[in-house]
Amino acid sequence: GAFASEPVPLRAGESYEIEIEYRELSGKASCVVAWESPSTPREIIDPVVQHGLNAASFASFIWADLMKTARYGEKADTVDSHGWPTQDETELVMSEWGIGDTELGGTYSLYFEGKARVRESCCTGAVFEAGGRKYEKTLPAGVGYDPRTNRTSAKFETRGSRSMLFFERTNRGDGSAGVAGIQLMRPLRPGSAHSHGPTEVVYRPFKSLLQDSYTTVRWLESANGEGDAAWSTRTLPGDAFFSGGKEMENWEYLVMLSNETGNDLYITTPLTADDEYFRKLALLLRYGSDGREPYETPAADPIYPPLNPNLRVYIEVSNEIWNWAFPSTQLAQRLTRAEAANDSSIWAQINFDGAAGDPGSAGAMRRFHALRTVALSEAFRSVWGNEAMGKTVRVLMEYQYDNYQETAFESLTFIDEYFGNHAESEGKEPHPVGYYLWGAGGASYYGLNNRAGTQTHTVFRDSSFESPVIADDTRVLRPSGSPWTFRGTAG
Repeated sequence: GAFASEPVPLRAGESYEIEIEYRELSGKASCVVAWESPSTPREIIDPVVQHGLNAASFASFIWADLMKTARYGEKADTVDSHGWPTQDETELVMSEWGIGDTELGGTYSLYFEGKARVRESCCTGAVFEAGGRKYEKTLPAGVGYDPRTNRTSAKFETRGSRSMLFFERTNRGDGSAGVAGIQLMRPLRPGSAHSHGPTEVVYRPFKSLLQDSYTTVRWLESANGEGDAAWSTRTLPGDAFFSGGKEMENWEYLVMLSNETGNDLYITTPLTADDEYFRKLALLLRYGSDGREPYETPAADPIYPPLNPNLRVYIEVSNEIWNWAFPSTQLAQRLTRAEAANDSSIWAQINFDGAAGDPGSAGAMRRFHALRTVALSEAFRSVWGNEAMGKTVRVLMEYQYDNYQETAFESLTFIDEYFGNHAESEGKEPHPVGYYLWGAGGASYYGLNNRAGTQTHTVFRDSSFESPVIADDTRVLRPSGSPWTFRGTAG
């Protein structure tokens, strides 16, 4: 489609009304309104319908550094705590996710700390380049190495659908074996002779896709497994991989991606995350981090930045705690049983009314999940403040369509009863469900087998807005006779 732009002076803190008229004479009608500034990437202004992308499904195409989604073959276990090789002949496989010929080919920039001979063992026609010379299949040990920075730099061209690099005769610079800080900066596009720079975060074609088509980017790689319980064991920005193994995203990189693309951030926390994990995640999103710990207050020059203030964060605890095919649901069941077996304070809350039932039941498990969701909400409120809740921070607790398996009724009723009606008996201030949650419910998923996002459980009255009939060339504020309700100037 075509874009039209018009410069408009905007003043911080003021509201502006924008009215757009358009028509489509052929094909499907569509319109996207976006804005940008010298300090803000192009961002889609909120449409009537949010359009999100499950980014974990496209892990192979997200990061400018292919290393983040690669894997080791031989000597995969001989690595340090960050995943970097600690001995010779470690094999790095560049096609973990089955990347095809057209996607993998092109020129990469290779960087790593230390020096080594790098040998390509699979791709036909692989060529290294460093210091103005080309080397077929093998980069000799020490070539491209700068002793001042203890860093090796080279170009690497591949043409095949798979490439395997062996790091041999290694030296981290202190005499110990292995290398660290490997970067495989992708070609700018498939087959390109130019690669991304060493500080780029997002693969440019993927960045363009997000900016042109989506309002929100969702991450749930950590949500469907066990994930981390403690902040100290989380994935760090300096770790070798963000996929495979623990299958944990890195929060700093997710923030940088949203900042760069202008997409709201939708994250799902590990089910096992404790209260301190929730608090530090809230701090990281608000103030940024030094790469390990979040800042407690605004930092003048954060190493890793906070989420841009013009963006929102949608956040929920784990994902689909009703889907028995997911390890996370079975984990929730085990955790609930453990709380009951220990007769813990958590179980006392879950069973406050004596109606939780068997600790292994779905109802008891959903009460446990609701408790963790409230703990998440309270942690973010303590860091972001009351005003941000619902406006910038949007806590979610999803359930199945049409309250299937009682997923909505059991979870929401528990929050209402325990934190609303029962709170005063424990000397606590009562709050309604909406105090803790911004939203809940099902979502329309689009895919190859469901291109229109069709679902049958939820039916809206007058989904096409045909009633009441408004005469041409007129406008009616909050029209009567409609099944919809309107606030402000909507409608």
